[in-house]
Amino acid sequence: MPGSHFSSKRLRKALQTKSDPRMAGTVPRVGTPLATMRLLPRVEKHCGCDVREPKPPAFIVKAGRVQNNSQVIDPLDGFGNTGTGWVQTSGIAVGDTVSFINPVNNQLFTTTVQSINSSANGKYMLILADPHGQVGGVNVDINLYI
Repeated sequence: MPGSHFSSKRLRKALQTKSDPRMAGTVPRVGTPLATMRLLPRVEKHCGCDVREPKPPAFIVKAGRVQNNSQVIDPLDGFGNTGTGWVQTSGIAVGDTVSFINPVNNQLFTTTVQSINSSANGKYMLILADPHGQVGGVNVDINLYI
């Protein structure tokens, strides 16, 4: 063992101070020796006892194109020809949440990804669980909650 434990050193020092006649004996009207007051536990500033609110889920905003009632594609790589579109590279998976301002009724539309279509180069189209109602293709800002 390299040496005595830190708390043992503190205890020994406190006992030596208590037995030293030059040190003050007790605190007036309390009756507690000063040496024992030095052994009070230290209070940690961050004890981990506070409860923090959970962080809201992080989301990524991407430019998307809604089409055919329940599909979302990357307008820059609509058929997955390059394999570098955000559907391929964002890490979105089946079950993740997608939201956007619906161009049909101008309301916030939120749903989950039911499936992801792939080509030889990778993922290129999201099929949503709920139909958004847009038949012709319209570009919107897509919020991906992954």
